[in-house]
Amino acid sequence: KLSGLQKEVLGLYRTLLRAAAKKDNATKPFSQQLDTQNNTTVSYARTEFRKQAMQVKRSDFKTVEYKMRHCQKQIKLLQMPGVKVVGGTTSIAD
Repeated sequence: KLSGLQKEVLGLYRTLLRAAAKKDNATKPFSQQLDTQNNTTVSYARTEFRKQAMQVKRSDFKTVEYKMRHCQKQIKLLQMPGVKVVGGTTSIAD
């Protein structure tokens, strides 16, 4: 059985993946250039989330909550219309 915090983290992860998928679909011509390297926004979001999760102990609630707030800010950034790619060399459209 999952705790409340674990449910929040899983919900945040799902929200992040949905936002990344929407961004990939919205920037399809640009992301097709990156697909050959498997460097889509979804793959970057998945990799970065797991990398951040591996750096935190489950019992370190303060750090988990801090990382969750940071992730929520990243999701808001990802949902902004001017952002094309997160984590790549180009972050904001000209």
